[in-house]
Amino acid sequence: MIVRVFINTGSIAIDKPFDYEVPEDIADKIALGVRVKVPFGAGNTPKEAYVVAVEEQSSFDKLKEVISVSDDFPVLSERAVSLCYYMRRRYFCTFAEAARVMIPPGSNTKFEEWINLSHGYKDAVSGISSVKQQQILRFLEINDGSAEFSQIKKAFGKSVRVVINALIKKGICEKSYRGTRKVNEKYVRVAYYCGLENPFTVADRIEKRSRAQAEVIRFLAGGTRFSVPDIINGAHVTRNAVESLYIKGLVDYEEAEVLRNPIEGERDISLPPHLTAEQSMAVRAIGKNYYQTYLLHGVTGSGKTEVFMNLVQNAVNDGKQAIVLVPEISLTPQMTDRFYGRFGNAVAVLHSALSMGERMDEWKRIKRMEASVVIGARSAIFAPCSNVGIIIIDEEHEESYKSEASPKYHAREIARFIAEKEKCPVVLASATPSIESYYNAMCGKYQLIEMKHRYNNNPLPKVYIADMRKELLEGNRTVLSRKLAYEMKKNMDNGESTILLLNRRGYSTFVSCRDCGFVFMCPSCSVSLTYHKQGEFLTCHYCGHSER
Repeated sequence: MIVRVFINTGSIAIDKPFDYEVPEDIADKIALGVRVKVPFGAGNTPKEAYVVAVEEQSSFDKLKEVISVSDDFPVLSERAVSLCYYMRRRYFCTFAEAARVMIPPGSNTKFEEWINLSHGYKDAVSGISSVKQQQILRFLEINDGSAEFSQIKKAFGKSVRVVINALIKKGICEKSYRGTRKVNEKYVRVAYYCGLENPFTVADRIEKRSRAQAEVIRFLAGGTRFSVPDIINGAHVTRNAVESLYIKGLVDYEEAEVLRNPIEGERDISLPPHLTAEQSMAVRAIGKNYYQTYLLHGVTGSGKTEVFMNLVQNAVNDGKQAIVLVPEISLTPQMTDRFYGRFGNAVAVLHSALSMGERMDEWKRIKRMEASVVIGARSAIFAPCSNVGIIIIDEEHEESYKSEASPKYHAREIARFIAEKEKCPVVLASATPSIESYYNAMCGKYQLIEMKHRYNNNPLPKVYIADMRKELLEGNRTVLSRKLAYEMKKNMDNGESTILLLNRRGYSTFVSCRDCGFVFMCPSCSVSLTYHKQGEFLTCHYCGHSER
């Protein structure tokens, strides 16, 4: 058996597939998408790699062997491997960079080089005359016979590699590699009843001697495994009661994996409200079982979120999973609360504010189909859903859906790729759609769905546009319009607050003559120069032109 792999590295020089032979003892663990440990390069340095193909034979004659398999299950599905190839072509990134955004951060294995003193090294030490070699040996002895190479390099300088190689050649030192991960599974010690007799019979027999031990056996009689703290709290006993039963051979322990839950506390499951005519129209218009991109253009307060929840409910009812994206992490708890109130523990959350352990456990819940609704920011589009029924991108116009770090993907494009593979709809929702999305809707590439009225026909807030040129002619020479000044004063008199948003850089966006209207312009960009009070200069924020 042959596997074709991509080495887990950001180096574009080796961003190509490599063939390795699979030993018979691990052949049954090999599958598309698993991570394996392989020897790489002239020094056979252990590296982590992704299996992208399993073949019977290779076009190369001499192949190195896979060392071991890192996972019990594939971390990349067939669709994820295809997506990695797509991102590699589309965004000019390496295969490994694309793969890393699809698996939990910190779960990759990093192999560190260690230098160890060999057995019987003291017999060969007498022949060492090099002061540097003697210093390194003393350094290793102080560190219990082994040290990471980076530590030795830090202590003795870059040239220490030559000295280490000489010690290895003499048989005094040995080189090894240790794999480490930043995040691992969380385990808890659980206890269970392991006696041969009926647990209630045993409990009745020992109750006279120890009521606490009898309560523990009755608590575990159903065959369920509980952690020791849960037993102590549930049976109202002390730890000694559990330990005594363990010594008697009536209770045994084992390690069980527990998933870290970022959603704390219980919430009541709410019933869906009655939909408005526009909401019902939107839900009916969006299909379930075929690929189509929809632009849901709804005014603020039109009830788009309730449309989302009905669409997600339709997908869940069909046994599928749903992905809902929000532009900012700060918006995730609000959306999570609403969906959790409707779908309960079926909701999983993915965003960068979670700890590595929480992200890995949520990733596992999604992978195992224990969570059917995924909510998160941009990176949640890579959730390991195996049967996607719908993808929803809220506030689709937001720039935060575009990654600034490699791979520089756009969540909207990734969503369309996944939806096309899964034959499911994509819903782009916004009160102010991006120009690209609206143009695609006008051209027929997207299907446009409009919601023009607020929920329960609530009126939109009034908007006033003040013409400051007119106010200047009427004698108002302040920076505030009369309407704004009046409303601010009214708020202050009522003890209320006013928020002013200044969406600009610099002290003033332009400098103009009050008499003739002349405005200082950029000689290159044909835009007004921005006035910065600190330093007294004018600057163009497009090309950088600046003048006093």
